[in-house]
Amino acid sequence: REVNDQLTCKLASLEAQSDAGIVMKADELQHKVEQLQSYLAANEDMVEKLRASNDHLTNELNSLKSHSDSTIVDELQRKVEQLQSTLDAVHQEKESISND
Repeated sequence: REVNDQLTCKLASLEAQSDAGIVMKADELQHKVEQLQSYLAANEDMVEKLRASNDHLTNELNSLKSHSDSTIVDELQRKVEQLQSTLDAVHQEKESISND
């Protein structure tokens, strides 16, 4: 009977240690979960900032393209006008020669 009592005490002690170990593990896991949640939240913030930056850069690029396109169109228009002026001068020169 004494051995049985000792074994029962030992078993209760082991169970208590086991329960304490499980509680410690659960606390460690909870801490790691909280760290991961914090890390994910920081990553989500970073992704949102990158998206906003990407949107801003896309808008800037589109603005530059638009400006560049209008500059190119203006330059082409100027060249067309120069060519037309040159053609008019050549035409007048041709008529002048024809009339002489």
